[in-house]
Amino acid sequence: MKSFERKKGWTIKKQLIVVYVSRGDNAEALTRSVLHTESLLKKYGVKYRIEVITDMPISTNGIVYSNKVRFTVVPAMYVTPNRAKYKARALEYLLRTKLSRFDKNNNWILHLDEDSTMHDSVVAGIREFIARRKNSTTVGQGEIKYNAYNYGANPLITSIDAVRTGDDLGRFRLQFKLFKKPLFGMHGSFVLVPLKVERDIGFDLGGKGSITEDAYFALLASTKYKFGWVDG
Repeated sequence: MKSFERKKGWTIKKQLIVVYVSRGDNAEALTRSVLHTESLLKKYGVKYRIEVITDMPISTNGIVYSNKVRFTVVPAMYVTPNRAKYKARALEYLLRTKLSRFDKNNNWILHLDEDSTMHDSVVAGIREFIARRKNSTTVGQGEIKYNAYNYGANPLITSIDAVRTGDDLGRFRLQFKLFKKPLFGMHGSFVLVPLKVERDIGFDLGGKGSITEDAYFALLASTKYKFGWVDG
């Protein structure tokens, strides 16, 4: 992280588009995540956009966001050609409309859940991953620390969630670093994807593919692209 700070942050021309997908019924967590993420991206001079896509309108609690943050509600009558559902439907709408104008060669998508916040070290890890020429069409994923908000407030839940982080650093890291494939699947959050790869695969996965859209997307992508581990 210190070497990253000495380099004065982002320095690369690629833009990071952070995507938050939510039903919209947990506005408090979503607001907390977006504000934290934007403050961190600004801190390190990241070239960024934040896209928030929900199924229902949400209250911004009077907060005035910068012009780098955009809120989108999926139209109630929107139907994809393959009738994608749930999160996949929202992601496909975003991809076909709001992200269609972005240069596919100079933009990367970072998928986060509504309660996901970024750490300083992961900004450095993402920059390093994107800057490697060999990763120009590589799908990345890294470590997730669960229950970070109010960590330790419930000892039982905290200890159970700690096992999931161990799983990330064990078999998930192994498959991405050694085999370059999602042999055990992929999380739906902390997914780093080149925009050109996401456009190629898409999220119009049909009804069954929408149940676990992250795993389905990973299986389709793995037939054409490599996967890698993002540090941080």
